[in-house]
Amino acid sequence: MKKETLIDQAYAFAYPMLLMEMTKRVMTNTDRVIGFRAPVNTLCHSEALANASNHEVVSPNVDTLYSQAFLDLSRGPLIFKKPAANRYCTVAFLDAWTNCPYILGTGAIDGNAPGSYMIAGPGDTVTKAPPGMTLLKMPTNTVWLLIRTVLYSPDDLDNVRDIQKAFSLSVIDPLQKIKGRVNLADTFVPVDRVNRMDISEYFNTFNQLLESNPPYPEDSAFLEQIRPLGIGAGLTFDLSDFTDEEAAAICDTNTRVIKDLLSKSADYTHNVNNWSFFKDSMAAFGTDYSYRAYVALTGFGANPESMAVYPFGRADQNNDPLSGGHSYTLHFEKGSLPPCRQDGFWSITLYSKNNFLADNAINRYCINDRSGLVPNADGSYDIFIQKEPPSATANWLPATEGEFHLIMRIYLPASQVLDGSWKPPYIFKK
Repeated sequence: MKKETLIDQAYAFAYPMLLMEMTKRVMTNTDRVIGFRAPVNTLCHSEALANASNHEVVSPNVDTLYSQAFLDLSRGPLIFKKPAANRYCTVAFLDAWTNCPYILGTGAIDGNAPGSYMIAGPGDTVTKAPPGMTLLKMPTNTVWLLIRTVLYSPDDLDNVRDIQKAFSLSVIDPLQKIKGRVNLADTFVPVDRVNRMDISEYFNTFNQLLESNPPYPEDSAFLEQIRPLGIGAGLTFDLSDFTDEEAAAICDTNTRVIKDLLSKSADYTHNVNNWSFFKDSMAAFGTDYSYRAYVALTGFGANPESMAVYPFGRADQNNDPLSGGHSYTLHFEKGSLPPCRQDGFWSITLYSKNNFLADNAINRYCINDRSGLVPNADGSYDIFIQKEPPSATANWLPATEGEFHLIMRIYLPASQVLDGSWKPPYIFKK
């Protein structure tokens, strides 16, 4: 195998960890809790739904208020407590590779009951949590703790905040406390920072991250392949180790791999009425490194399929790309709205080409089961997707200039979603 080809594979292998690290740097770039940013090992809460100004994470949802903390378990275990909840409220633990080894809360093993947990890293010798607690042993020292709490309406905000305030995250030893800091260099859009990173910086940063975030056992064969290239824990990647021709090709790795990932979406999804569904190995990627990179690039932080399904709509009934220059209708026959299990819900959110929310005059970024949709006389529903407002705006999802795409989110999807017997309708261009 040519060295450039192996470098391309290594780039995709490393991509989720680089994006996790850059997201962590941005979101912890503060000396105290300010809005949705907090020092490492400190929990913080969003006070409003995401909007078009939010560029920290690609494809944010506008169904739930987030709470989050970026954990560093290298100094020892942390204690996490969650309250009882009377609504959809989940806690996902994503490791440095964006796998989700644990998820708590609604629809998960402990449901909406309160719980106490000891969170330990891969090098920790603890084998049992204290009485009344459950041990969560993480495969990496870097962990993104991400809480989603559904918001029913603007009037519901205080109820969500009461739930948020009842979560707690604490250290066992005061020496574990990590003092916050502000670094002007860590003010960037994470995905842009990673995508534009010099290839030597990219792999050498990855090498450093591997030292505290070990790979999975099944990764050992691939790591042995790329180790002679200077990629691995404790190694140094140096372009001078390659011929001039090889180095020239390697310097274009980021552009080549990202373009390739985006062009092969069909390899990572299955198509139903021009909606693309992710594979069922979401957040448990195994050795499917390209798929893992694709999900990080397009839907960073996504839930496992049992918790949420994310169909992407990029084309109309004629397979033409969606564009603000046209008007579209999404028609649901009576009784065919996205089916969910108890406490589940659904939404359809519009994103511009860069995977961020699209600015619009009425600040409406999605249509969901809490939108007060107006049915047709026969009980069916039409959702109007267009730049200019229709005569009746209750069912209007504003579009943006140029190309855009939709993400349908089905939280706690019913069995007919998972087995494919329910199908989303085509997006019809008028």
